[in-house]
Amino acid sequence: MPEPSCVFDHAILAVADLAAACARFERLGFMLSPRGQHRSRGTANACIMLPNGYLELLAADGPGCIETFLLEFLGFGEGLCSLALAPDDSARVHALLTTWGAANGEPVVGGRAMETPEGARDVRFRICRVAGRPVLPGRVFFCEHLDRDTVYAPHLLRHANGARAIGGMSVLGDPAEVIDPARAAALGLCRVETPGATVLHAGTVPLRITAGGSRPTGQMSAPDLLMVTPDPSLIARAAAADGLPVVAAGRSVRVTLHGMDLVLVPPGD
Repeated sequence: MPEPSCVFDHAILAVADLAAACARFERLGFMLSPRGQHRSRGTANACIMLPNGYLELLAADGPGCIETFLLEFLGFGEGLCSLALAPDDSARVHALLTTWGAANGEPVVGGRAMETPEGARDVRFRICRVAGRPVLPGRVFFCEHLDRDTVYAPHLLRHANGARAIGGMSVLGDPAEVIDPARAAALGLCRVETPGATVLHAGTVPLRITAGGSRPTGQMSAPDLLMVTPDPSLIARAAAADGLPVVAAGRSVRVTLHGMDLVLVPPGD
């Protein structure tokens, strides 16, 4: 039986006010998915969809939120709090995690309410939670979409600012906590050592892990998310007009918002 293949699926940005965060990203020219609700968890979200993954804006949805990781994270401020890898077969991933003593319970099918052009519907996903941090520093889980065509609907992939792909993500922490090369390969990932960083390739998205981090142990400290767009200056002008810190470096642009840096790079950089 072939080993499961896992790719980057999405990064979660914890925000205090979902409506305000959505409005800000829309002013920067991003298309956002309609507001969704995880009714059983007491959270709400909206997503910036791209063909090779997405950024999920996640917030507590009233006083009934039971996502303690989100509430604890927001207690220290907004930011990138978690990331999800998409396996081609969550059952085989769970079997591997179990063998390694790293499975946190059985796979669970969850869902969220989502507005679509055909009306409201629930989209489903199968989650494999991980015990501890055996993949990389911070919170990582596996998410197999059961209604992928709805989540990645073509109209949600078109952004007025031209954004076209996730280019990578940085994580601060102890590189010694990154999954070892043999186990990475068993999941369809690839661990590579580079000067000053360990890189975990998850499909087309490299996850760069470097020493450091200021958040409490166990929380993800992820300073930036790279996004590929033909004209970074277009988003930079909108960000500056919105009062956000903007730093240009060569052809790339760094915009600071909601506790992270959004690094905009043109194709090929």
